[in-house]
Amino acid sequence: MDKQLLTETGYNALKKELLYLKEKRWKEVSKKVQESRNFCDFKKDPEYQISVDEFATIKKKIIDLEYIIKQAKIIKNTNIREVGIGSIVTIKEVTEEYEMQLKIVSSAESYLSENYISDESPIGKSLIGHKLNDNVVVMTPSGMMYLLITEIQ
Repeated sequence: MDKQLLTETGYNALKKELLYLKEKRWKEVSKKVQESRNFCDFKKDPEYQISVDEFATIKKKIIDLEYIIKQAKIIKNTNIREVGIGSIVTIKEVTEEYEMQLKIVSSAESYLSENYISDESPIGKSLIGHKLNDNVVVMTPSGMMYLLITEIQ
């Protein structure tokens, strides 16, 4: 049984998503499937098939979330001297001269749109273990990045 490292925020977000799927979406889609069954020829009705597919997708997501939550080990990164899971890191891309703030999280809770970055991603892997003012070279699919760590929270 592999433990799934999660920040407390990520753990709570996954629990909230699971609750939403189980208490709201599951019932909505179940109702849609049932209604479609009453009024369709199963082989010819694309709406019925879409409902069944959505039902299966939600069911799989619920199973996946339950597994992750069951395996969860909540971590608290209290070491602000070194980047780890849970760290909020401000980095400066040296050649492009832009700065950004990223939160290093496990793959189960990475949301790039929120600047959450997985510890398994090229940037996340490269930053783990580094300290303030370290220069970090990252090989990404689009080429080399040269980063300077300007803050760790």
